[in-house]
Amino acid sequence: MTRPRTIFIATVVLLCVDALYASIRVVPVPPTAATNDFYVGNRPPLAPSPLLKLPIGAIQPAGWLHRQIELQADGFSGRLGEISKFLKKEGNAWLAADGQGHSPWEELPYWLKGFGDMGYVLGDKRIIDEAKVWIEAILSSRQPDGWFGPVPNKTGERDKKMIPDLWPNMVALNALQSYYEYTGDTRVLELMQAYFQWEMTVPEEKFLEPFWQQQRASDNLASVYWLYNRTGQEFLLQLAQKIHRNTADWTETVPSWHNVNIAQCFRAPAVYYQQTKDPYFLQATDRNYNMIWGVYGQVPGGMFGGDENCRRGYYGPRQGIETCASVEFMLSCEMLLKIAGDLVWADRCEDVAFNTFPPALTADLK
Repeated sequence: MTRPRTIFIATVVLLCVDALYASIRVVPVPPTAATNDFYVGNRPPLAPSPLLKLPIGAIQPAGWLHRQIELQADGFSGRLGEISKFLKKEGNAWLAADGQGHSPWEELPYWLKGFGDMGYVLGDKRIIDEAKVWIEAILSSRQPDGWFGPVPNKTGERDKKMIPDLWPNMVALNALQSYYEYTGDTRVLELMQAYFQWEMTVPEEKFLEPFWQQQRASDNLASVYWLYNRTGQEFLLQLAQKIHRNTADWTETVPSWHNVNIAQCFRAPAVYYQQTKDPYFLQATDRNYNMIWGVYGQVPGGMFGGDENCRRGYYGPRQGIETCASVEFMLSCEMLLKIAGDLVWADRCEDVAFNTFPPALTADLK
């Protein structure tokens, strides 16, 4: 015989389940009415963040993913300093007190950006200590006017254009941001503030001149917003407008068909959307994606047939893509997921992460 108490409990459980299902809603993006009290999101007047990027180290990899990162740490990326001429420490411009020396351009910060993150998530002391050697040198390179990094990039001597080349520093800023998230070292905020104040002083006619820095300046813009969300300094929003004015026009068209520029820069209008809140900029990024993948996206695995540059008539599944384009596209998807909250970007990122990207590397990641 069933006891009345059992019947009562079962009825209450069924009512609770029914109420739970009745309260479930399907929405296109997560709600943004409430603020997040635990992690840094967009500060007004920037558009609220539907999703947030957790600080580096907040998530610990396990299982298969942990093993893959271990292979990377013991493979090409984790041992690049032992074989690369760009990372040779003697006379390196990124380590020199006077900012002069060899390899002043993008190679070191590109590597350091991922090398440090790899060490932080693994808790690998060898990698963390090695990354800090370069991080400390970058922090120490700050000049009285706010510039940091190799001087030939500031003067334009490296490429003989005699105008500042800000592209290498855009990548270095990413490495510094991760270091700050991992350590809380406020010197990063101080350096970024001084550097962005220096950027405000650069005349418009010498600011973000072609080619690479102009195409990829939304990386600079994203770092400006990162600092604004932590300090709230109003001049940063003025700088953001200056950066957008001088960035290659990814809002109205696709200004470069270089495959890595596409993967890295098609997101640019959506990055600026955070300040304008104008849906037109989100739509521009969608249009870029549809235009590029609609013609050249016949390659299995989520990417497009780019070779070095996308070319008319060369859009079949035998066309290649650079490994770094796959990585930059995954980063773009992650950023767009945070900005728009549209889960389609998570699907697109996963497609590349599990298909196009792995075959670009040997199984031992060496």
